[in-house]
Amino acid sequence: MSQLTNNRNTEVLLAGIDLAWQTTKNPSAVALGKLAGDTLDVTHLEPALYGIENIRSVLAEESLHGIAVDAPLIINNVTGQRPCEKTLSANYHSRFAGCHPSNQTLYPNALSVQLADQLSEIGFQHLGSTDTPWQIECYPHPSIVEIFGLPERHKYKKGTVTERRLGQIRLAMMIKSLATSSALKLSLPGHVLKLLDEPYINDLSGQSLKSNEDGLDALICLYIAGLYQRQADAAVYGDTIDGYIWVPTAQVASFSPGPAHPLKPRPQPINRKHTAPPKVGITEDFRNGTTQSTTIGYINRNQQRVLGTRGKSGTDHRAKAYKLECLNSKCGHLYGANGTDVFLRKCPECQDGRPGIPY
Repeated sequence: MSQLTNNRNTEVLLAGIDLAWQTTKNPSAVALGKLAGDTLDVTHLEPALYGIENIRSVLAEESLHGIAVDAPLIINNVTGQRPCEKTLSANYHSRFAGCHPSNQTLYPNALSVQLADQLSEIGFQHLGSTDTPWQIECYPHPSIVEIFGLPERHKYKKGTVTERRLGQIRLAMMIKSLATSSALKLSLPGHVLKLLDEPYINDLSGQSLKSNEDGLDALICLYIAGLYQRQADAAVYGDTIDGYIWVPTAQVASFSPGPAHPLKPRPQPINRKHTAPPKVGITEDFRNGTTQSTTIGYINRNQQRVLGTRGKSGTDHRAKAYKLECLNSKCGHLYGANGTDVFLRKCPECQDGRPGIPY
């Protein structure tokens, strides 16, 4: 832990953490870097750490000065969203970079809160002065939008394996472009640059692809830490009482990655006379149902959001199948459910709900 005078050229050690909220089940990623002047040198990247003790061991460096964490560090609300999440989501909703809800019902005794409390006990203050050890909660999605001047959230976490690879490749290109930023240059060593190479990412699948995603997120968190230490322009949503999120607001690099998920061309029939007619009642676009609980955007008590129906029949009598999305952080599972039980549905992936149905 370090203290320093207000000198922008003094070298400090920073950390960025992409924290799994259930660290015993899912891996976290930690990136370390030294900031001196306008250059942040990445020194270490751990893309797959299990357990809070392993995370703390990486952070045990005596000279560590600042930490940016992608996870809720303060959770006082029993249900719903934290005030900071509501405000941020209202601001970034049109750019698809809003927040998932955090509350004590979803995350009782959250490990992210435990980590923040432990850091506070040894002197890391929430939104603290850059002269003394500090910690902040960050959120990569809106930060990436602001740092690179993107019109909307960059997509790299969901979709097919091919789509996720492409999203990671483009995010990696954005990260590498920070090497020439006039606001804060990011210097990447060879062993980290390898993880950002297109051929390397194209060979990944399964857990290795997810771990690489976590590593990229940790690098973004580290860069956010550098911007905080440099006292860059930013917006603070919320407060240190009921939770906050620090988001840089200055564009420091320019990048136009194009759509993260390439548009798939529609197959054109060679002979329309032999083309099968469309099924009655089913359209390509998702639409609202006829009740409040089947309206697009409806969120049930288990944090499952309705994404609409195409008119496909479900498995219950006279029910339609609906596409649902789990809003629990680090999940995002997509699945189908009957419109008759949307209001009480649980996620098959993280809440032991019933298996999904075709939608």
